[in-house]
Amino acid sequence: MTLPIMTAYAAAALGLIQIILTVTTGIARRKASISIGDGGNQELLYKIRRHGNFIETTPIFLILLGLLEGTGGPTLVVTFFALLFPLARISHALGMAENGSLKPRIFGMLSTIISFLVLSISLVWHLQSL
Repeated sequence: MTLPIMTAYAAAALGLIQIILTVTTGIARRKASISIGDGGNQELLYKIRRHGNFIETTPIFLILLGLLEGTGGPTLVVTFFALLFPLARISHALGMAENGSLKPRIFGMLSTIISFLVLSISLVWHLQSL
């Protein structure tokens, strides 16, 4: 088993994105004086959901990537998705802005789904060869 370097880089990048989403959501909460829920505030709702979507997708991505890399899976696949997924999450967050375009959001979600699909299949395929 090798040290999962690309997974560590991806986790570091995703950690920074997490900080940004957490802080922007917190600022919106303070501005709206709403500590729980969204209180019907549309801007806060968008920030909560983009943060929530990040939280919902990031852990399984890192698990899949780390397992594939850690078991010696294809370096090209690991590297490609370690780079793609953080860009997908940034794109999705931009598309989830209150006045955001739908195109970045679609790119973000499609890239996320493709990442999960390819990493899952690659992991199972790779494990069969061990």
